[in-house]
Amino acid sequence: MKKTVRIKAKISSIIDRYAVEVIMEDKSKVSVSISQTMKVYEGKELSEGDAIIIQMSPYDLTKGRLHRDTFYGK
Repeated sequence: MKKTVRIKAKISSIIDRYAVEVIMEDKSKVSVSISQTMKVYEGKELSEGDAIIIQMSPYDLTKGRLHRDTFYGK
């Protein structure tokens, strides 16, 4: 079974079409990639300041992933 940690964060900057940088609740910055389903899901636009929940591995808390089920906008 795969385990993931879900953490609330806000988008601080958009790196490119498939990656963003976020600031987590504890004020640390993390690079986050966008999942394949988020890339094609109804064309949701990401912008700075959007509140999101990122998925992270409990073994590597330096990278995260944004999935369409955890995106909830501003």
